[in-house]
Amino acid sequence: MTHLKPHSKFVDIITKLMIAGGLAIIVWILWPFAGPGAQNPIPPVNPPVKEYVQPHEPPMAVGVPVRIQIPAIGVDAAVQPVGLTGEGAMGVPDNLSDVSWYQKGVKPGEAGQAVIAGHTSSRGWVPAVFDDLDKLQAGDKIIIVDELGNKISFAVRESRIYEADANPAEIYTGSSQAHLNLITCTGKFNVITQSFPQRLVVFSDAQF
Repeated sequence: MTHLKPHSKFVDIITKLMIAGGLAIIVWILWPFAGPGAQNPIPPVNPPVKEYVQPHEPPMAVGVPVRIQIPAIGVDAAVQPVGLTGEGAMGVPDNLSDVSWYQKGVKPGEAGQAVIAGHTSSRGWVPAVFDDLDKLQAGDKIIIVDELGNKISFAVRESRIYEADANPAEIYTGSSQAHLNLITCTGKFNVITQSFPQRLVVFSDAQF
């Protein structure tokens, strides 16, 4: 499955990610557990090579995210911190029930674009954490629990679908506000290429 590619100085890295494989996540969004026979359900992201520098101090001290809760679609999952793979792609969860957070970017709750990806299943009978991500609507709540015990709430702003080889800049580009982008694969699973043709990204804003 090909991957999404953000803009800016790290476009090269993101381009590699977007051309690497697929995820089943924000916002990129991706991996080999989409279900039986699926090699890359989640679209590997090509994040920036360097850690993102916050433009402003966060309104509160935040820690590493440990759980994500999305009441509207029944998600309550563990968060696995990941970096880049040897191929320059964003790491993915090692199972279908957890999500991965790009730890070289910002933490959810800090100013900037935090990115979390999760699998979607290529088989209806094999559930994955972000199977129902497409059902989220504007205003739905996303809660991040961090290592300090904080519960940081985000409200869904919008959802967008991108072609797997698209190059959207808005997923990783900086911001003075705190945002959380969730990413997963979408579209009809190709059993021959073992990949999904598109990426679904849910954009959300912190509610402090």
